[in-house]
Amino acid sequence: TNGRTYYYQLIASNMLGYGRKSEVVFTTPFGLPSPPRNIEAISGNEYVLISWDHPEDDGGSKITDYKLYRIDENQITTEHEFPPSSTYFNDTSVVNGISYTYYLTSINIISEGGRSEEIIATPMSIPSSPLNSELIPGDGFIKIMWNAPSNDGGGELLEYRIYKGETPNEMEPY
Repeated sequence: TNGRTYYYQLIASNMLGYGRKSEVVFTTPFGLPSPPRNIEAISGNEYVLISWDHPEDDGGSKITDYKLYRIDENQITTEHEFPPSSTYFNDTSVVNGISYTYYLTSINIISEGGRSEEIIATPMSIPSSPLNSELIPGDGFIKIMWNAPSNDGGGELLEYRIYKGETPNEMEPY
C-alpha cells in the first residue's frame, strides 16, 4: 500500500541450514497523487476565480504543489504553480468575452498526477450604454432608434429596455 512503510530482512540457506539474518532494510512505496477535486470557476469583469479541493489520494507522499493549466481560444497554454495549502487562484490576466479552459494536477515527490476535470469560464462585464439614441416624433407615436453599445461586456446582448417619463427624474420601464 502506498504511503505505508515496510521492513525486510533476508536469510540464506544451504544443505546445513539457515545463516544469519541480514540487517533490516525498509522502504515506503509511493504513487502518483489523484487530481484535485470539485473544480469551480466564477467569472467576472476581467477575472476568473478558480477554486478546488485537495485530492482524495496523495499517492502516499505529501502533495508538494498544484499546477493550474489555462488554455485560451488560440490553444495557448499558460501554467501556474501553487503551494500545497492553496485552494484557489484569481486569474486577472484574462480578457472579457474570451473563453478559457482550466484544469489542475497534484504533484508529490514522485511526479505530477493525472488531470482534473476541465472547466470553461468566460469573463464578462455589463455592456456600455447604447449609442446614438434618436427620437423621431410622428402623429401619435415616437419612433426610437439607437445603435448597439460600443462594448457588449464580452457576452451576447440579450435585450434592450426602454424607460419613459414626463421628466428625467420620473422615468419608468416602458
